Amino acid sequence: MKEKIYEYLNESIDDVKFSDFSNCINYEKYTKKKKVFPKKIILALGTFILIIFSVLVIGLTNKNTNNGSNDDYLLVKASNRLDVESLKIEGDKDYQAFIEKLEIFSAKLSVAIYLDSDKNENLCVSPISVYMALAMTIANSTGTAKEELLNAVGVTEYEVNEFTKYLYSYLKLEKYKKDNYGNEKLASILDLNNSIWINENVKLKQSGLDHLANNFMADSFYAPFSSNNELANKLMGEYVNEKTRGLINPQLKLSTDTIFALVNTLYMKDFWDSEVDEINYSKDKYEFISSSGDVVSDYFLESLYNAGRVFESDSYLQFYVSTDSRYKLKIFIPKDGYDLDDVFTVDNLININKLNDFNIYEEKDNVNIIHKTRTIFPKFEASYDNDLVSIFKENFNVSSIFEPGKHMTGLTDIDNIFVSNIIHKTKLKVDEKGIEGAAVTIVVEGVESVEMYENHDFIIDRAFGYLVTDKYDNIIFTGVVNTI
Repeated sequence: MKEKIYEYLNESIDDVKFSDFSNCINYEKYTKKKKVFPKKIILALGTFILIIFSVLVIGLTNKNTNNGSNDDYLLVKASNRLDVESLKIEGDKDYQAFIEKLEIFSAKLSVAIYLDSDKNENLCVSPISVYMALAMTIANSTGTAKEELLNAVGVTEYEVNEFTKYLYSYLKLEKYKKDNYGNEKLASILDLNNSIWINENVKLKQSGLDHLANNFMADSFYAPFSSNNELANKLMGEYVNEKTRGLINPQLKLSTDTIFALVNTLYMKDFWDSEVDEINYSKDKYEFISSSGDVVSDYFLESLYNAGRVFESDSYLQFYVSTDSRYKLKIFIPKDGYDLDDVFTVDNLININKLNDFNIYEEKDNVNIIHKTRTIFPKFEASYDNDLVSIFKENFNVSSIFEPGKHMTGLTDIDNIFVSNIIHKTKLKVDEKGIEGAAVTIVVEGVESVEMYENHDFIIDRAFGYLVTDKYDNIIFTGVVNTI
């Protein structure tokens, strides 16, 4: 039985390999035949599953051919993940204040995207992926552009530069378990990667690239956006596909004017419980009311029992399902008389994520009662694929970085540089085996006495919202399920 679990966890990891791009970039080795542009080797990465892919594109108002020309690709290796478990940084009050600010940003971004989304489709957003791409932008921006981005995220420049590397390290984890033969197998994974992809005709400041490598664990790649644009886009697309284990396979079309692209990729995969292959489906069908009012009858998943009782607010009911590695799928459904528009709000998302007291214990007639709840819910998939520029313009008052100017002096002194796209792609799959999701964000610049137990069922019979978090309650994915 356990072997099947390991098979599930490894199927998408073992089968996807990074392509060996002859005459270009090979993930394991550098194969260029011509001279290597400076001596240092730079490595760059891209990003996650649930799946989120974000891209920031920076471009120029006009082509600039005066920045030198080099046909070679420069690879620079990012710094290694920090040992945050030993550092115990999660107990630092300043770090916790930073995480609380990001929680607010995550809620605001999720709601803004939800309000702009198709209410007949299931939605998945990866706020942490978007933050990572923006953080790399903030770290190298200046003036009004930097101020607007900091205000949008709600953090300080010091927090971005000091704490992002710790957050990154918490979000890059692999868990291994021994199978029946004593062999270690990958049991769960949360893989976060940052990278920058640089136009081969542009030389960026080494200090900026080092800052990205050391404080944002970003690899750096040179890509032939100008001389072989099709290949450059293919290289980035293959990288994203590899990092998200095939969940996201973007067909990128970054222009020849692209100066560089900042990329974050996120991939997550975990099973419900290591002792079972799959959780059960219900013996009977349940009816699910979609956002449009349509009713679908289907067999639902029956989770294992989790400690506590359903929490009831004025407008919604809330509970959670835990995975083997302590990730949580936090589900909330509108009460009668309310819909998702009423409950998918910034304040509710923050409160839902913070809630940890589900009234596990109760005393009746000198008997301690331990409450456990089983969530009965439909399997589902959700995704997102859009440009976030308008979201940040209309909801976060960000404008300067989208207009030509000398915005990115940490990396380059080019005058007419701007962010042309913030590409965010995600994919989330929740079924009888567990949770798998991925995301990519690209910023393109182009330019426990006596006891008894009471068990309860929480039936998800209507359109609902959800959060996927790690054991520290960092929000990895948010979204809604409007239909099944």
